Amino acid sequence: AAGKIENNIGNIYIRREKLQLAERYFLSARRRFLSLKDTEQLILSEIGLANTYSALNDFRSTDKYYRKTLSNVEKLRMYLRQAEIETNIGSLALYRGKYSEALKYLELSRQKYEALEMPHQTVIAELEIADAYLELNLTEEAFEIYRRVAPALSKLKIQGEEARANTKFGQAAAVLGERSVARRGFRKAAMLYEKEKNSAGLAFVKLNEAELELSEGRMVRALELVDE
Repeated sequence: AAGKIENNIGNIYIRREKLQLAERYFLSARRRFLSLKDTEQLILSEIGLANTYSALNDFRSTDKYYRKTLSNVEKLRMYLRQAEIETNIGSLALYRGKYSEALKYLELSRQKYEALEMPHQTVIAELEIADAYLELNLTEEAFEIYRRVAPALSKLKIQGEEARANTKFGQAAAVLGERSVARRGFRKAAMLYEKEKNSAGLAFVKLNEAELELSEGRMVRALELVDE
């Protein structure tokens, strides 16, 4: 029970981007589940560690834990966990610029979530695919996915991912010259990040807002946003 609680605390710290604290709780939970030989809960701890190391840009440790857990869940036929890990491997590949691998694993996970009739996870997988398109400069394709998934995330009350979708929607809109749409996306994202008390996410939105103001020659407003 203590290990399960530590996994949950670790996940909360990831949401708030307090990554050293997340690592501490996941490592503690992992030690407990190794001692108990509880493979299913051990998988959750190691997924949490992989997510934490991914956010810290420690790609070697991230890949190590993802590959280990993917092998375990395939053996146990844990299709939901397999889909989750495939999403994570796809996201890691995206961070590392391995776009073909990213799209492969993200689409594999999306298909599994859809087959399992899990709308929350399906829409998050679509969000990850949109991120891949944005990185590949397929901006119009990314824009259309963000336009669709942001309201879906709101309806499903997935606040953190909704904030991220609106941020990326704003970025795509800015590239396409849809500046009023971009501002609406950034404003919505900022409001959601404030609710989550995610200062790093909020700072990233303000940076994007500053760049938008700068592109229109509003130097004073851009400087105010950078200061914030």
